[in-house]
Amino acid sequence: MVAVQPHPLNRSDTAATRQIVEFLTGYTRYENFFAYGNALYERADYKRLGIQVHTMEVAGFVREYLVYVPQSAGHKAPVMFVWPGDSQTDKVYVDATQWWKVAEREGFILVFICEQYSSRSVVVSHRDSHAFFRQLRDTITAQYDADPSRFYSTGQSAGSSVTQNFAIAFPEYFAAVATTSFPAAPNAAGNVSIDGTAYPASRLSIPNYMITGYGDAQQWVGTLWDATQNSLDSWAQYHLQVNGLTLADVDTLDGQLSGFHDRFQTWTWHDRGTSAPIFKVTRNLFRSHNTTAEEPPLLWEFVRHYRNEVSTDGTMTRQYSPSGFSQPDDAVVIAA
Repeated sequence: MVAVQPHPLNRSDTAATRQIVEFLTGYTRYENFFAYGNALYERADYKRLGIQVHTMEVAGFVREYLVYVPQSAGHKAPVMFVWPGDSQTDKVYVDATQWWKVAEREGFILVFICEQYSSRSVVVSHRDSHAFFRQLRDTITAQYDADPSRFYSTGQSAGSSVTQNFAIAFPEYFAAVATTSFPAAPNAAGNVSIDGTAYPASRLSIPNYMITGYGDAQQWVGTLWDATQNSLDSWAQYHLQVNGLTLADVDTLDGQLSGFHDRFQTWTWHDRGTSAPIFKVTRNLFRSHNTTAEEPPLLWEFVRHYRNEVSTDGTMTRQYSPSGFSQPDDAVVIAA
């Protein structure tokens, strides 16, 4: 952008300063120490987009959450619950991921959870996630034109941990989950921990997708076929087993390459009964730990094909639709 001022500026005129500030603050970049992840993004304009900032009290603490209902969202729109990573507030994560652009294009509601407590002097993190989600779920259902059978969850790092633990202990909460850079699996006792409370693994299937980085945290770096056994392997073993699958059932051992400069290497496992892509893992060959805005479209493309209806007795009916429920009668039931 270039601007030419033909006359000297009046020092009492703040218009030029305001224009400069608006231009500079219209952009953001989250990752700034790793070259391949260092991308320039457009900052979300809350007023123009209509992003709503709300609060609710959860376990004695005031919690913030953001809701974005794009004009493209129709009657009974799907909902994506978004859990930021450790040190990321809801507002940081809105800009760092550009999820709002995916929601605008695809017509779904976004709900961003804000972290609460300071785990260190400069870091905020999650607390009371189970209580917060249950209250938030009921609020979204009551106040928005949302489809509870198409509630999805995503998150980065610590936010991925929250989502993945929910997927193991409470798979009925979501139709599908898709997260980045933090797998979770039951411990030796068969439990997962949410907010410090142990919950038994349900041993029930839920469509699940994870993206990690080539230079990610050592606890889950690598592939499922290398010589290192880490939490990525434990996460995959649990979900493959509950789906009646093994590593050998993968679509291709080398992984499908896609994206700019073939940066995404993806392995997919399909449901035996319906051939639906029930489990998936991608390694981004050009990033370290932090997610990039290239990844949310991949996450949405995975989850949007699933629906889950829960009856009063707790029975789940999970469906897969090749068209993402845009075509009538193309949905098939996935066995739980």
